[in-house]
Amino acid sequence: MKMHRALCSLMLLAATGAMTGQSLAQTTAAASSTTTTTTATGEVVNVTVVPVSGTVQGGAGVENVVISGNVQMTCVMVKDPDFKTPTSMRHVIDFVGVTGKGAKSGALYVVPDVDVKIRPMVASDTIQMTFPFFLSTAGMMTARAGLATFTVSANASGKVTGITGTIGTPAF
Repeated sequence: MKMHRALCSLMLLAATGAMTGQSLAQTTAAASSTTTTTTATGEVVNVTVVPVSGTVQGGAGVENVVISGNVQMTCVMVKDPDFKTPTSMRHVIDFVGVTGKGAKSGALYVVPDVDVKIRPMVASDTIQMTFPFFLSTAGMMTARAGLATFTVSANASGKVTGITGTIGTPAF
């Protein structure tokens, strides 16, 4: 009886993992989706899942890496009632669902980045940021850099109306 429970639990875990992986793959291929809420203090909070993909070029003797997955971006309009400075937008950019794959070797690369940017509130903003990635078997000391570019559109009330993202090679 105990063996059957363990086997059933294992099968249930495998089925859940397969369904989660399939839904993540479907989300990656789809456009970004945003959930907007307003807090009790009046902050407009936008949580957006942004599909990203692109290739980071390796240069001479270094493998190209195809980076893809879903970035979770949380955007919050920030007002300053005390000093009356212009409204800004706080962006928390989390690469939690992003991985890389070696173009030739097929090796798995890890993208462990969370970044916070505070930018002036504008109708359309382009955010460029570098992020680290490294072979999952080699560790952080072998990290390389990729370039993520996001275009964020928002209305005057702080609601995000669209975000797109791409991955490329930094120019340094």
